[in-house]
Amino acid sequence: MAALREVVDQLKQKIVELKAIIREKDLEQEELQKETMDLLFIKETAYKKLAAECADLKEELEKWEYKQKEVEAKAQKDAFKMKKFYDRQLAAKDVIIKEKEDIIEKNKEWVLGAVFFSVQKT
Repeated sequence: MAALREVVDQLKQKIVELKAIIREKDLEQEELQKETMDLLFIKETAYKKLAAECADLKEELEKWEYKQKEVEAKAQKDAFKMKKFYDRQLAAKDVIIKEKEDIIEKNKEWVLGAVFFSVQKT
């Protein structure tokens, strides 16, 4: 009976040791779960921040693209106006050149007429 009591005491001691080991493992598991939750929270926070920054950057990019289109449209409008202005200038110069050519032709005719008249007089 003493031997049986000794075996029972050893088993009780072993149960106490195993319960201590189980408590230790449970604490380790809880700590790992807390660390995992903390890491997940950090990850989710980082993703939220990146998503917000991405949205802000997309909005800013859209604004810049809109401004770029406005600038390009203004540049095209200005280029059209400049072309129109220079076309008018060129047309005005063509008119002036034509008038001067007409004057030169009239002067040639007048000079030739004067020379012809003076030659006939002599």
